[in-house]
Amino acid sequence: MIVRCPQCGTEFDKDANEFCPNPACGYPSAFILAPEADEEQPDDMTRRPGEQATAPQPVIPTTPPAPPPGPSPSPTLVEPVPVAPAAPPPRRRQPPLIALIGIGFAIGVVIILLVVLLTRGGGGPEASPGGTTSPGTTGASPAVTPECTTAFFQGSLGERVLGPCQAAMRGTDVQQLQSQLNKVLVGQRVLATDGSFGPRTATAVADYQRCRGIKPANSIVDTETANRIAHETAVDACPTSLPDLGPPHPPSPSPKASPSPSPSPSPTESPSPTPTDTLPTTT
Repeated sequence: MIVRCPQCGTEFDKDANEFCPNPACGYPSAFILAPEADEEQPDDMTRRPGEQATAPQPVIPTTPPAPPPGPSPSPTLVEPVPVAPAAPPPRRRQPPLIALIGIGFAIGVVIILLVVLLTRGGGGPEASPGGTTSPGTTGASPAVTPECTTAFFQGSLGERVLGPCQAAMRGTDVQQLQSQLNKVLVGQRVLATDGSFGPRTATAVADYQRCRGIKPANSIVDTETANRIAHETAVDACPTSLPDLGPPHPPSPSPKASPSPSPSPSPTESPSPTPTDTLPTTT
């Protein structure tokens, strides 16, 4: 009966050998149990009902016996293949010093321009000559408000900011403004040059600003609007919603003083009778 030694794996005939024939093992065969043979089932037991008998099942071959243990063969030394060293990465080319200086200079110029635009033209309030600015306004030109004073101003157009106020602003600059608007706006005379900035003057200023594209058309005569009006040479160039007042009225002549009546002559005194001498009478 062929059995396998459980200690070294050598197969041998148990009936002919009392011990495992492997000199390195010598395991007694009496302790080796023979494997139980599987009973072959008849073909009738493996067929399904109504199925015909088939050819006998092929016998699965057993695993070949392992070779007896012995000295393991020495592994053959494989000469390592020399590996070429990896090429170093290409060195990054550093930009020249002149290019770095130029880039830094350009960045500095851009930062300076941004600071100037933000502080002067963009966000901060900037006082304009002759007027006040409202804080917190942004834009290319800050919003200005007129100097709402009631005293009569002696000066030229553009020296202060004019505009509609609760109490009309008065002055010689308002008279100059009204005279120029009468020349530019359509009509012989749309404003009375009385030197008072009233509602009609405010409407005339807004019509002029819309005609010349000055934004916003808010009836406020700031420095820009004053310069445009003062240097305006066109006549009847801008339409207006104000009615024409016609030619200016000639000044009414002042009444002449009536001559004072001459004093009546005082009555002359009647001459008193002069005494006459009396002549003597003769007898």
